[in-house]
Parts: sequence; C-alpha cells; structure tokens
Amino acid sequence: MLPPKPWPLIAGLLAVMTSCLTASSTISTQQRWSWSSGAGWMNWRTSSTNGVVVGQYSCSGWIYSSSCGWIHAGDGTPTNGVQYSNVDATDYGINHDGEGHLTGFAWCESSGWVSFEWTNKEAADSPRIDLKTGSMRGYAWGGSLGWISLSNISAHVKTDTLDVGPVATNGLPVAWQVLMTGDTNILQGGSADYDGDTFSDYDEYIAGTHPTNPASRFEIASVTPPVSSNLLVAWWMAGGRLYQVETNLDLLNVGGWGPLYPSWINSGTGGWYEAEIPTLGIQTGLFYRIRAALPLTP
Repeated sequence: MLPPKPWPLIAGLLAVMTSCLTASSTISTQQRWSWSSGAGWMNWRTSSTNGVVVGQYSCSGWIYSSSCGWIHAGDGTPTNGVQYSNVDATDYGINHDGEGHLTGFAWCESSGWVSFEWTNKEAADSPRIDLKTGSMRGYAWGGSLGWISLSNISAHVKTDTLDVGPVATNGLPVAWQVLMTGDTNILQGGSADYDGDTFSDYDEYIAGTHPTNPASRFEIASVTPPVSSNLLVAWWMAGGRLYQVETNLDLLNVGGWGPLYPSWINSGTGGWYEAEIPTLGIQTGLFYRIRAALPLTP
C-alpha cells in the first residue's frame, strides 16, 4: 500500500464545526460504513440530512464515529466554485475529479486531518468511486486513526447518486460552467447552442464535451465494415461519463431503441474507444447509436 501525499501546510488551523448544507445525503441507507482500527465503525449517513453528499466535483457533510466524533467532509461551497483548494482552514474538504477519484482532506475536531490524498491517484488502494455502481473502495488516512477502509469484507460505503451542486438560472450546474467557461453568464442553457455545433449547451454537459468549442462534439469517429459479422465502431469518450450501444430496426420508431449490451461502458478518464458490435444476423434494416449519460443516472 502506498502512503498518501504529505499533508499540505494549512494556515491558521481552526477547530470549528462548520454548519453542513441541507442537501440530502447521497449515501446508501444500507452501505454507509467505513472502518478504521483507530476509530472503529464510521457512519457516512446518520440520517437523510446528516450525512455525506458526494458531488460531481466535491463532497460535503459529515461522517460520524462513536470514538472520535464528527468528521467534516466539507461545506459544499469551494471558493472557486468547483473544488476545495485545501490550502487553508476556510476552503477544505473531499474533492471528486468527476472520474471517480477522491482527493483532499476532511477534518475531525478530536483527531485532526483525514487525508484522501495519494501520490498516484491510479494506485490500486487510492480512494475512489465506481461510477457505474456508486461503490467506494480504497483507503484514506488519519494520523491518529490509521488507515480508513472504504470497502472490505464488512465495511462498505456506496453513494446512490452524484449531486450536481448549485444550479444557475440557465439550468446548468454552476461547477460545470465555471470549469468549462470560468463563469455562469456565458452559456444560456436549455436548447441554446453557444458554439453552433448542433449540440445544445445541456447536451454538451451530459456528453462531457466542451460547450464553447465546436470541434468538441459527441459523434462516432469511424465505422469499420463487418469482419466476421462484427462492426468496429470508434468514438471519443469524455472522462467521467457512461456509454451504451443501442439498436433499432426502424428509425421512425423513436421508442424502439434498446441496449445491445447489458452493461454500460465506464469511460474512466476518457479516451478513444472501439467497440466490436455484432450485426445480429441478416436484417432488412438495423440501426445503431451510442448513448452518453452521467454516472449513476441510467
């Protein structure tokens, strides 16, 4: 197991219990326990309004341990609108990179800082979320708590959804807009298409493409003719999205689309993907499409 990064120097450490936002906890009512040899069982959801909220880019809320008390995951209001900087005691918390990796720091008044930082976020034991199931795995570290296991033979933490956080008046999440454009006053949302690439601003959010770059669009890049009765279809996957191959016998039947595979494809950090698609025998007409979705929403 690799050790976490050295903790950052946090100026003016404050043992202050910041008020938690009122957003409902996203943690499963059944799978809500992590384990530490130094703190025992740690409850990520003591009630629907008193637990951890896992977001697309940051987390908030509270974890409770009977031995060390409350552990603060963040207040849900990163200074930059996207993620906590974790450089001072007024802007700290657990971050999510949108692709399943957890980083940052939580705070326990009795035990100090709890680190989710790892030198290599791709390490097998680094803390992360499965974007298809919501299940967490890996380890965090507390100086007096030891290693905190998010998933083992007994402990298991799972988030049912990813909270989008505050939504601007245009209907688009604030964090995503700030990440893409640096502001919330550039995109119009809804069916508006800022970059004119035929995909609305909202569709670009769902697909993970850039709403101000017309070259960034969700589309099939290539189709290779059948080899051994299979098509090879390639496309660019955005990080932190799920994809599904669907088929339909009749384009006029808008309700006729169905999944070709039983499982969604997790893009992870993104990149080129080539799917080998069976042609399903001889058909008078068979159509294919690729569907994109946000994690934990299909």
